[in-house]
Amino acid sequence: MVPGEPNKIRGFLVIETSVGLTTQIATAITVLNGTTPLVIKLPANSKPMQAQQAYEDKFFKKEAGHYYFTITESSVNKDKPVFERRQ
Repeated sequence: MVPGEPNKIRGFLVIETSVGLTTQIATAITVLNGTTPLVIKLPANSKPMQAQQAYEDKFFKKEAGHYYFTITESSVNKDKPVFERRQ
């Protein structure tokens, strides 16, 4: 409740998330260890966390996703919230 304004509620919402598509694009890559080529393998159907972070972008392609949120406003009548949908 907002002091002096009994029909208002003050607060906030924190949303932390990610959405998207991750596709494995390689099961082996070649990197240089000094001047010597080194083959690093990763089994098919692996998860990104299974790859060394330095090479993750060589094994996986990531596509960003999108969220759609609807904002609602609420007011209080006789200790009962009333929700109004806004588009």
